[in-house]
Amino acid sequence: MVQAAGVTRNPMLERLYPWLKLLVMALGAAIIVLLCDRGYAAEPGQTAVLQGEERDAALHDIEAYFNHIDTLKADFLQLAADNSLSEGRVYIRRPGLLRVEYDPPAQFLIVGDGRWINMIDYEVKDVSRWSIEETPLKILVKPNLNLKKDVKVKAVEERDGILRLTVSSPDVPGQEKISFTFSHTPFELRQWEIDDGNGNVTRVALTNIEKNIDVPKSLFTFEDPRNTRPRGPRR
Repeated sequence: MVQAAGVTRNPMLERLYPWLKLLVMALGAAIIVLLCDRGYAAEPGQTAVLQGEERDAALHDIEAYFNHIDTLKADFLQLAADNSLSEGRVYIRRPGLLRVEYDPPAQFLIVGDGRWINMIDYEVKDVSRWSIEETPLKILVKPNLNLKKDVKVKAVEERDGILRLTVSSPDVPGQEKISFTFSHTPFELRQWEIDDGNGNVTRVALTNIEKNIDVPKSLFTFEDPRNTRPRGPRR
């Protein structure tokens, strides 16, 4: 046991803390599933692949959800394919601006600056980027979202009040497909999963979601580790 500032600390519990936190989040997601009203056609405990009018209704609900968001802030917990855990915050300012900010010791940052999705790795001093239009993450920031026109929809599924949209992105390395998961009551983005096409899946769960609050434009800049020049939204 370690004593500091009058607080007793248990090193074993501290090592277990990230896994306990993930368990709590998983239980919370399970509670959401149990409490949500079923919005479409799936029988309890079964997954329905939505077609026709039900599929169109689900896509309309997703479009309406994002198109009514100006800004969003949320905490996230990420479980990578290697079972490593990271946490941090997501900021969105539509149109075009996205920031996925990882807590230390992670040295990684994702910034959408209105034109590009920049993936900054401060550990190796490298920046990779793709046009926002090339990645399904544009769902989060594109104005007047129209899913049938803007992305390649692979599947729309429903199970016990949870709606899942899967879109493909074969042209972006490491993002073969991305799935977005929504609760029905309230209708809310809860999670996304990135599948690299090789069986490696990264899951990002959102909590403490706040919408249409003040999110300053200055958040969507970053320090370029290659030359220390600040980069940010184009004017």
